[in-house]
Amino acid sequence: MNRLFFVLIIFVFTIGCNSQNNSTNSTTKSNNNFDKEQLKKQVALLDGEWLSDNYLRNIEKTKSIYLNKEPNTKLFGFTLNKENLLSDSANLFGFVVHEGGYESPIIFDYKKNKFVYDSKRSKENSGIPSCPFELTVINDSIIEMFFPETKTTDTYRKVTDIQTGLRKILYTGNYNSIDKKKKISFDKNGTVKGFDNKVYYELAYDFTEGIE
Repeated sequence: MNRLFFVLIIFVFTIGCNSQNNSTNSTTKSNNNFDKEQLKKQVALLDGEWLSDNYLRNIEKTKSIYLNKEPNTKLFGFTLNKENLLSDSANLFGFVVHEGGYESPIIFDYKKNKFVYDSKRSKENSGIPSCPFELTVINDSIIEMFFPETKTTDTYRKVTDIQTGLRKILYTGNYNSIDKKKKISFDKNGTVKGFDNKVYYELAYDFTEGIE
């Protein structure tokens, strides 16, 4: 009788443990699924090209690219790629007005629900010199780049590309010639209609020495 009772206790204990393990495994799977959804949502918002919001705002105010040659942000802009962000070696591909090459390793921080500078991979790429940062999505068109060491923040705006972003601010629309004999239209994709034989335009934004 005692032996049978002891066997029953072991049997009940085993079932209880298995039930608890199954519950734990279920929770882990659920958390993993939640984490993946977190990541996918962030990636969908981040995917694309971003330009200094300060730079674009100043151009909107002054209607001049030349008067606002310097964006006064760490980067002129950067690109984030969906496939790259979902990989094990995500990077922010940064550029300044004159050149690119500011490739910074980033990693998704599940606790903060944002991408942050990956200090463990800091030697892989040139990166933004001595600047750990965090990317905070404000909405589908604005990102903030926060620098914990200096407690400063740069803001960036999503654009289709640099030219399209600038054209939308400065030129896109319909115009009349001074003598009102011609109607001219400038499109954000660069096409021109009614301006003699001109069919395409681009805006200069890199005013380096020796530009022709």
